Amino acid sequence: MFLIAASMFIISNAQAWNWLSLKPLLLAGAVMLGFCALLFVEKRHPNPFVPVQALRIRAVSSGLIISCAGFIMTQTVLVLMPFYLTDVKFLSPSTAGVALSAYPILLAVSSPLAGFLSDRHGSRRLMLLGLSCIGLGLAILAFSSGPLPMIGVILVLALIGMGMGLMTTPNNRFIMAHTSAEQAGTIGGFIALSRNIGMVSGAAIGLGMLHQQGVMSEGALFAALQTGFIINLLICLGSVGILGYSGILRVQQRVHPR
Repeated sequence: MFLIAASMFIISNAQAWNWLSLKPLLLAGAVMLGFCALLFVEKRHPNPFVPVQALRIRAVSSGLIISCAGFIMTQTVLVLMPFYLTDVKFLSPSTAGVALSAYPILLAVSSPLAGFLSDRHGSRRLMLLGLSCIGLGLAILAFSSGPLPMIGVILVLALIGMGMGLMTTPNNRFIMAHTSAEQAGTIGGFIALSRNIGMVSGAAIGLGMLHQQGVMSEGALFAALQTGFIINLLICLGSVGILGYSGILRVQQRVHPR
């Protein structure tokens, strides 16, 4: 818990410190060393809390990373968009709430559909489609020359909500399909942990983008919001890379089994 809390502290303050300055880099290095030490100890413990053997399965570890990344991306969007709608587009809180509802509505519609399709056609394609939808929505927000029109905001939020629904349920199925029965409970707990870490990290990134001294001008606020969207677009591209790499390894194992 201390390592997770330290990570959240770094993410929340990195924008104010400057992401590439010495202080956040040293603290991040110390946290990484702490995580490595934890895994080293757990690996040799007769009854480890962290299921190191299960995490060595690429499908499980990559699925947990993608799960965490997905919640980081969407939570950042949900934290930043109220500022985008009220302080950049100058919408009323009630109108902003109507626009934001596009995300949960499409999430609720797409999640059960994705679960139904993944049971019959596998998870990877749906996960890739979901990440692509999230990435497209983030790219539109990150590289727009100015605030989007109202219909554009609603469509982007709907796209991200649909992408999250298409990615989350198949990803959970993907992880559990590669988990042994005796470790199913533990890995299920780690799925919940990845979700919570992702949500807290996403909120920390979003608020970190706005952690400035004094009142931000409209232009500075819009630039800060776009920086947050760009960071999450990079996270999305990394998730696609992890999914693609795990798929390549799976094909290689089939062609050249040990």
